[in-house]
Amino acid sequence: MAKVLFDMVGDEVGTMPSSLLLEISAQTLSFVAINSEGRIQKLAIYQLESANPNRFAEELDNLFADNGNIFQAAVPIRIIYSFAESTLVPEKYFQEEKGSDIAKLIHGDLSEWMVIREQVTDSAQYNIYSVPPSLHQYIKSRFDETSWIHCYSTWPVMGGQRLTNQESFVSAVFYPNGFRVMAFKNGMLQLTQQFPYEAAEDVSYHLLNIFERLKLDPAESVLLLSGMLDISSALFTEIQKYFAKVELETCEEYADLSALGTHPPHFFTHLLKLICVS
Repeated sequence: MAKVLFDMVGDEVGTMPSSLLLEISAQTLSFVAINSEGRIQKLAIYQLESANPNRFAEELDNLFADNGNIFQAAVPIRIIYSFAESTLVPEKYFQEEKGSDIAKLIHGDLSEWMVIREQVTDSAQYNIYSVPPSLHQYIKSRFDETSWIHCYSTWPVMGGQRLTNQESFVSAVFYPNGFRVMAFKNGMLQLTQQFPYEAAEDVSYHLLNIFERLKLDPAESVLLLSGMLDISSALFTEIQKYFAKVELETCEEYADLSALGTHPPHFFTHLLKLICVS
């Protein structure tokens, strides 16, 4: 059974949502529903306790049963896959029939996973990524109107004005025991990757390595943080030791945040950006 990390209900939960988003990763299930005025009706994050890729149907059944008033609404749902097995390929090198070979070359034997190919939003790139086939079939059979996209396929819109300004920065989104990174140099995407971690030092090591590889100065380039990162934690203190321009990415421009109560807005920025701008 998945562990509830956050479960927040807004004042408008009794009305029909205008947008629904469900993010699925190896560690978490998250969903958010907002109305036409940008008010959060429901936002919940669950931590998965099993690494079995066949568990998703059962966990999703439980989630839908607990939130039937939301998911029974006749509103298309957006699925965000956030699995680590993803490779971005420039359009000029992309070949549809080579997708499985590329996935296997980069990520090893994925014979029990299905490979999806999609064009990156507003970009001359393709994303080749893998998901458990039982999960994808469940999603397609469960909803009449649904669309899906990988989180890394949204990078041109998630980067926002910083890309227009040709900035160099690293964005890190934190989950329980892991984080995902998108790194940009002069407004161009350079790296997408996910990392597990056990100690705070693991995180600083990976981030410093990224900055060094891309020749970014930790004293000058912004490190943009969001997701489940407590600013009173040893992890946040460790990060601040090495990076001078640490910013918490907030989300006031994407939705009315009154439903979040006292929870830090940066915990949910990635979800609200995905539902509002992707």
